[in-house]
Amino acid sequence: MAKMKLAHALRRGETLEVTIDSLANGGDGVAKCDGVPIFVDRAAVGDKVLVRLFDVRKDFARGAIEKIIQPSPERSEPPCQHFDQCGGCQWQHLSYEAQLANKESLVRQALKHIAGMGESLSVEPIAGAPGDESL
Repeated sequence: MAKMKLAHALRRGETLEVTIDSLANGGDGVAKCDGVPIFVDRAAVGDKVLVRLFDVRKDFARGAIEKIIQPSPERSEPPCQHFDQCGGCQWQHLSYEAQLANKESLVRQALKHIAGMGESLSVEPIAGAPGDESL
């Protein structure tokens, strides 16, 4: 595998302005800097954020939001007062519709990459909890 040549080397403690492009399987937001994925906890697709890198590896980095510059339309106020301290509900900061759409996207990605199924794959919409939009 060829080594990636970055325009600049990412450094632990560095602060970057990024836009979140997608959500990863564990719920982290994903942005890219020179093609290198940066995983950001409690981010929403479309968020424009200032991120401080706390873990930099050869082929990815992890960062924490220092400031939300422009929130995503998918972002909502978490219903639980312990959301920032607890890891139990990773997506409470997303609207219910965004949660369902992102879950469907993750199912599609898993079937494509893990099961080797193609783009023409038909996936039923994720069924939400009737009458409960607080998930």
